[in-house]
Amino acid sequence: KIFGKSIFKDTGQSAAAKEYMKLKDGESLPREGACSFFYDTFTYAGETVPIKHKGGYIFFHIENDDVIQEIISGIPSVQVADDSGRKLVSILFKTGSTINWIQLIMDAANPKSYAILSSIIKKKLIVVGLLNLVYGAITRERILTIPIPTSVISEIKKAVG
Repeated sequence: KIFGKSIFKDTGQSAAAKEYMKLKDGESLPREGACSFFYDTFTYAGETVPIKHKGGYIFFHIENDDVIQEIISGIPSVQVADDSGRKLVSILFKTGSTINWIQLIMDAANPKSYAILSSIIKKKLIVVGLLNLVYGAITRERILTIPIPTSVISEIKKAVG
């Protein structure tokens, strides 16, 4: 139930997002308090977790430092694809000949995914909070605000129906 509204109060996800926003880029997330959510949730690099925050969602994505640096210096683009009835919304970051991506897999038939897709349509952007795995700790990296082109919004609208 990672996408459920009621779950935010129980697990402290919303509080974790608030605490993350208070930290500076490069600052380690404390292991105790609200930020313990990130340590308890992420098990490996490449994971992405959406958290409701201020009327929308932040997609928290964790990576190793070398990939984080490529993402930060890359040029983002957003694509939509179908996979077994689900929509895959991918954010691609191109740095020279290297491409890194963040996949957001959502099923529009699922009410929780539907709410996230609807939020993306309304805001016309995706917000990504980058988390950096550094020597067993997690540090806050940049928050990326990625505008979504009208053509991609149309594709997402088709998925939502």
